[in-house]
Amino acid sequence: FAILIALFVSFMAWETFSFYRRRWSLPPGPFAVPLLGNFINEITPPYLHVGFKRLSAKFGPVFTVHIPFPVVNISDFETIRDTFRGNDAAGRFHNVLFETTRMCENGGIVNSDGADWQE
Repeated sequence: FAILIALFVSFMAWETFSFYRRRWSLPPGPFAVPLLGNFINEITPPYLHVGFKRLSAKFGPVFTVHIPFPVVNISDFETIRDTFRGNDAAGRFHNVLFETTRMCENGGIVNSDGADWQE
């Protein structure tokens, strides 16, 4: 039993370290809890738009939220237009969960990416 507790504590320590190390390469955002993200402190349903508007006022037009994985939010029209004008921001987040739940071989309309989406 002690080995399981030690493994769990080690796993949580590693996750916490990895979580906060990844944050340094992203735009600023509110404090997030590993494995839970910002759901418990900033973004609560059913008024998600109010939370995002408040975060935009606090952190600017580009900020990061964790739900529980990091999502960069762009809330200013000019910034959105400049960001998505080229192919630099093209592509989707790839996750094991998303890959295993794909219903169609190419991802369908919702999960298509790259050449499948352009087709």
